[in-house]
Amino acid sequence: TIVGLYLFPSSLIGPLGGRALALIFAFVWVVSRIVGEFGLHFNLSLLGESFKFNLYLFIYQLQQWVINYADRILMLLYLPLASVGIYDFAVKCLVGIELFMNGLHSAFVPKVMKLITIGKEGGSSPEVNRYYNGFIATMMIVICGSIFLVPLVIEWLSDYLQRPEYKLTIRLMPFLALLFLIRSIRLYFGLPYTILKYTKPLPFIYLIVATLKIGGVVLLADSMDTMGVIVASAVSFVSEVVLLYVMSKNRFQFRFNTHKVLIAPLILLTVIVVSELSLQLVNEVIRHFAYCVLCVFLLLITYRSELKQIKISSLVK
Repeated sequence: TIVGLYLFPSSLIGPLGGRALALIFAFVWVVSRIVGEFGLHFNLSLLGESFKFNLYLFIYQLQQWVINYADRILMLLYLPLASVGIYDFAVKCLVGIELFMNGLHSAFVPKVMKLITIGKEGGSSPEVNRYYNGFIATMMIVICGSIFLVPLVIEWLSDYLQRPEYKLTIRLMPFLALLFLIRSIRLYFGLPYTILKYTKPLPFIYLIVATLKIGGVVLLADSMDTMGVIVASAVSFVSEVVLLYVMSKNRFQFRFNTHKVLIAPLILLTVIVVSELSLQLVNEVIRHFAYCVLCVFLLLITYRSELKQIKISSLVK
């Protein structure tokens, strides 16, 4: 992308070419690894089952595109182009959280699949929950760290490039970062749909989620500017978690520690939102650093039983 922008500064060849090269590289890498490990096979009898499974996934992926990208198109109807640019730049500054979240989740999902497949509980187990408890706790730390560090980087970049408009994105960072906290919880309640191949309800669920997202943007963007879009996103993500849980109850039984999966993240989310809305006079760096301290404090309280079992001497050795 950088090379393309340098060679063709007045064209989209750089961004499009960079993305195309990345996708081609990933495609070749994945296919070569799969073929090298398992070979290439064709089974006609599996086509019907595969189509039935993937049809709902295909509709679901289209709905995901609407949920994740249509907001910027709708914003153009209600907001100035500058506001859309500020929102879009703020989202891109936090893309590292998404990459980390997806990468970490993908790293342990195969083990979770194995545990659920060989298990007889018909739902989540303590072994499965340990992965997701650690995942959500890690995301809490990453999100608070990003709220503290990313604005500092933007401040430096803005001064270095003499682009003061970059600083306009900082006020959105905490709210956008917290959306990833809801999305990390969503990955836990999406277990039955990925592991048990229970894809049939997905189009219905995400029709509701997409409707709430689009409807929220239409209703709130004009009066609340970019914050209206963030509120609409938060409402749609919360509804997604609730619907995924409710629609899978007849096939999958969730057994989890509410403090680790819901209460601790929600306390952190609530405090950050209230502080960002009511403590604007407090120094921004101090306020954001306080969120990191609060996060560590919440995790120490939530995981106090596990921490008591850790032997410092064994860690030193």
